[in-house]
Amino acid sequence: MLIHHLNCRKSAGQSCLDRFWTYSCINWRRTEPYIRAWAEKYKDQGLIVIGVHSPEFEFEKDVSNVRWALKDMHIEYPVAVDSKLAIWRAFRNDYWPALYFIDAAGTFAAISSARALTTNRRNSSNNC
Repeated sequence: MLIHHLNCRKSAGQSCLDRFWTYSCINWRRTEPYIRAWAEKYKDQGLIVIGVHSPEFEFEKDVSNVRWALKDMHIEYPVAVDSKLAIWRAFRNDYWPALYFIDAAGTFAAISSARALTTNRRNSSNNC
C-alpha cells in the first residue's frame, strides 16, 4: 500500500508531506498549526499532506479518541490510523512527531522532527 501511495504521487507530479503523530504528544499539538497552514497555503501548488496516527500508548489506539483529536485540532487533510505501526515501520520512523517531505519525483527530499518547527533545532528524541 505504501509503495502504491508513493507511485501515485510520483505519477501525479505532486509533492507530499507525510506527518507521523500521536494525539497525546504535546509537540504534535504545538506544531500542528504549522502543518495546517502549509496544507492550505501550498495545496494549489500540488502539496498533499497526509497524517499518520501511530499510537505510542494503548489508549491512543481507540479510533473514537483519534476522531476527537482530528475534530479538536481542526484537521481536514487525510489521516491513516496506523495502530499496528505498519506504516511507521515501513518508513523506519522512530519519533513523534515526524515529517517526511517527498518531492514530485517521489524522492525523500527532507526528513525532520516536527519539534524543530518550534524549537529551531533538530531533535531525534522520540519522547513527546
